[in-house]
Amino acid sequence: MVLLHHELPDHSSHFDWMLQRADNPHELLTFRLNHRIDLPADTLNEFTAERLIDHRAIYLEYEGPVQARAGGDGVSNDSFTPPHASHLAPETMGARGRVRRLASGTCTIHAESPSRVALHTQFLGQPAQHWLAERADTLSGSPSTPQTRFTISESSPELWHFRLFQAARSGILEKNV
Repeated sequence: MVLLHHELPDHSSHFDWMLQRADNPHELLTFRLNHRIDLPADTLNEFTAERLIDHRAIYLEYEGPVQARAGGDGVSNDSFTPPHASHLAPETMGARGRVRRLASGTCTIHAESPSRVALHTQFLGQPAQHWLAERADTLSGSPSTPQTRFTISESSPELWHFRLFQAARSGILEKNV
């Protein structure tokens, strides 16, 4: 698991939270956040994040410029690729900006469906947390339309709502997905 600060060429920024699956370690479940979730905060019991297309596992370690992918249509496992030229400095701005790792840790995805995810996370030096995430369009009782990770687009963001569960209640996570 990693939390990246992604600065865009227009100098706006957001945070990319990437979670590695045990059954497919080469693709990372990825969410865009407006704020950091790795710092101790007694009040962070829930937050909303935008689901992005899966990213490659290289982002668990990569920091530096993010280049546009030649011929990329956003359909494959991520919409950008790190540069292959090792001579570029990490502070260089690529066509899609640059990323800097802020925090890393461990993640266990207990259950995953098109509309819910149950996970256990622990950033290094922080207490463990148990999260239940639901697609926002399924929270209000609207019908759940399964959407694969490859159909997500920037023009139609998919929002997810994360709720924190206490460790003692973590057994409820698997039952609720």
